[in-house]
Amino acid sequence: MKKVFYLLSTVAVIALFTSCGGLESDAKSAGKKACDCLKAMKDNDKAKFEACDKEMNELSKKMEEKYKTEEELKAFQEAYFEAIKNCDVDLDLGL
Repeated sequence: MKKVFYLLSTVAVIALFTSCGGLESDAKSAGKKACDCLKAMKDNDKAKFEACDKEMNELSKKMEEKYKTEEELKAFQEAYFEAIKNCDVDLDLGL
């Protein structure tokens, strides 16, 4: 459960800190990485998940520095959620 919390927290931080210019590319990249992390978690691949988690944290910091305005953040958030919409990972959370 801690893994899910940390992953979702990281994803939320990334979603909050990004936009314009290379926004679409950044959002697609972040979305692909989030899907890869979810797959590693689903497969119970601890080593891959830990490496993925580290990458997501670094990506989050970069996005936080890159995108600062509310408009940028909202645009990134929309593009990010569009990018992860088709992530085919079922975590069986029963939600």
